[in-house]
Amino acid sequence: MTAGVPSPSSSSSLGKIRSLGTATYTTAGMFTVPFPIGTKLVRFQLRGGGGGGGLAPGNGNGGTGGGQGGLQRRLIPVSGSSAVLVIGPGGTGGISIAVQPSDGGNSTFLGFTAQGGKHGVNGVSGGQPGVGAAGDDGAEVPLGSGSYNGLNGNGRLGGGNTTTNGTESQGAAGTLGAGGNGGVQGGTTTTGGKGGDGVLYLECFG
Repeated sequence: MTAGVPSPSSSSSLGKIRSLGTATYTTAGMFTVPFPIGTKLVRFQLRGGGGGGGLAPGNGNGGTGGGQGGLQRRLIPVSGSSAVLVIGPGGTGGISIAVQPSDGGNSTFLGFTAQGGKHGVNGVSGGQPGVGAAGDDGAEVPLGSGSYNGLNGNGRLGGGNTTTNGTESQGAAGTLGAGGNGGVQGGTTTTGGKGGDGVLYLECFG
């Protein structure tokens, strides 16, 4: 998390409106986000937490990766000096045959919600486990604003997660709203990776 008033930046502009600074929040929780004096417009990308990866039960079938958190991309006018932000946590990975991984948490900001990614599935002997579904069902709207689906888990790889599958105790964890990887195939039980916490990228204009 980058806390406090967004830092000054001159790299962006929207017509005659100038950038007043940027901030990034990457840790799950609730925060009060301050806006620099004179803020009239904000541009942000908000992503929900990634779903947890599934367990590999040691029968030759790896767990599937969790879904990536959904995305809200917005450019909107604001009034006031601050806004409340909730960053959704990443879902937990599967830890036993009886305990499936969990979904990622929703992220909310300025009345918009980015849904958490859906969890992966524990491996099942004799069959291929399903794919973790992604969050946020929404269509793109003009100017790049809108709601976007996160990426589905792909085999054992969590949606949006570029880290390779884990090789020892568990599937690799996701980062910045990516789904956790599924546990690797092998002769021992391996837990699924945790989904990445959600994220907010914010730029303020005045």
